[in-house]
Amino acid sequence: MTAKELKQLCIDAATSRATKQKPVIQQIKFLEDVKKGKLVAKNFSRGAAFVEFTEHQHALVALRVLNNNPETFGPEHRPIVEFALENVKKLNIRNAKIQAQQHAAHRNRENVHQNEGSNRPDTHPSK
Repeated sequence: MTAKELKQLCIDAATSRATKQKPVIQQIKFLEDVKKGKLVAKNFSRGAAFVEFTEHQHALVALRVLNNNPETFGPEHRPIVEFALENVKKLNIRNAKIQAQQHAAHRNRENVHQNEGSNRPDTHPSK
């Protein structure tokens, strides 16, 4: 299953009970098989992933719809869906990086506007 397929599966699950809602997924992370720093080609995914919704309610609905549901992958492969708590330090680091990127983008836009203004010919004739 790809990240795109998993994203659509989770969004469909959340909207199946809350049809007027528009759930947004912030990120998806798959657990991967790694041996001595190299990915194992034939078993890329370990069958586990983390999906982060922007709203707790959307995650709760998706959990309730998908957990142990034989209709998701068939009766032999029922998904086990749980809430996971994220490491607060890592979450704070990620939020700081996002804020720094947004701040840098804002400064770049301001610099572009200032440079555009300084490159214009003087509209007031000098005496």
